[in-house]
Amino acid sequence: MPHLAKIDQDMTYSDVTFRGYLLKPLAVFDSGKYAAIVIFEKDGKQRASGVLGRFASSEEAREFALRFGRSEIDDQLLIAPF
Repeated sequence: MPHLAKIDQDMTYSDVTFRGYLLKPLAVFDSGKYAAIVIFEKDGKQRASGVLGRFASSEEAREFALRFGRSEIDDQLLIAPF
């Protein structure tokens, strides 16, 4: 039977709007740790970050995902402003 990861459903961190993007920080429990992932949404299009790192708690994972998402958007705006 294949191993299935579990997305943490704790809504301590909800979706966040930042500079016109909707950020969805996720914590996915897998092999005893929480993988941090962020989904970016703008103009109806979504892009996922991939696994950003593994953390001891879902809160740490979502915090990191949100910080990464904000930083990624700021960096993109410096390169190619909308």
